Amino acid sequence: MIIILLQNFHYYFSLIVCLLLIIFLIIKKFNFKFNAIKLSILILSLFFLQSIFLSYFQYLAFKEHPISKYLLPPYQPLSYFIFYSLYHYFSDFYFRILGGIINLLTVIVLNFLFKKTLFYDDEYRIVFLSSILINFPFNLLIIPLNLLLIFFIHFKNFLFQKKFILEKISTKNYWLFICFFLIIINIIFINDENLKQILFNFKP
Repeated sequence: MIIILLQNFHYYFSLIVCLLLIIFLIIKKFNFKFNAIKLSILILSLFFLQSIFLSYFQYLAFKEHPISKYLLPPYQPLSYFIFYSLYHYFSDFYFRILGGIINLLTVIVLNFLFKKTLFYDDEYRIVFLSSILINFPFNLLIIPLNLLLIFFIHFKNFLFQKKFILEKISTKNYWLFICFFLIIINIIFINDENLKQILFNFKP
């Protein structure tokens, strides 16, 4: 039971954190301020601890099994189990960070190419925070969805005002909503065996 809870911890923890941030955002009338850097560090620390606990329980499971005990010292070098844990239980952790870095660099580059007409500087931190709340590869969809939202807002303005407005369209208050949507999609994939297989085949 503990193993199952730990294995699904990052999905539902991310969902709760994102939902709470959205609630506070709405309560504060879209002027909600929080320290995204400290919150990102806290979230990554909890995900790292999750990986450690899963590795520990896997070690105990190997040790108690009459066959798998031969995968541990003194029959196998400790490095075998370390690499096994890094692949199976830490991959989600560092892929979240990788996705966050990729998204952060993408936003910075896009903002530079479009002369800072797409994003505000204070969006960089929330982009990284939103990315680590979403499991790979869904965290790579957050930028395309945000750009699609910007395009939709421009199109709506053009449709109703009959002209194209060149002013910056801020979507900084919608990152968490996109994040929440992707977390829900991620959970749906995980809970459906057919969709889960597609997802696992996509993962490195």
